[in-house]
Amino acid sequence: MRNSSSRSPYRNDEPQHTLTERVRDRVSAAEVGLTGEAGAKHVAALWAVFNNLGEARREQRKQTGERPLPGLREATLAFRREPSMTSLVAVAAFLDERGLLTQVG
Repeated sequence: MRNSSSRSPYRNDEPQHTLTERVRDRVSAAEVGLTGEAGAKHVAALWAVFNNLGEARREQRKQTGERPLPGLREATLAFRREPSMTSLVAVAAFLDERGLLTQVG
């Protein structure tokens, strides 16, 4: 009898990162190429990730003909009013449901 705790070569045992961690990683990666004051770099990186997500969503809609997602517009407007990690994660949540977060970046 096989030990049920034995590892399968097909099983992915890597820990799954939360949506917030994945977005934070993207923002950190975007900050690397920026110069200037830390606070300004962070905001610029937030915008870079936001714009990248937007491009991916527009491309997806163009390819699939999918209609706008309910709530996404409100989330994007909230980010535009006050760019923050929290508001960016809210936008990313809509796109992650469509599989876009794994494709972007």
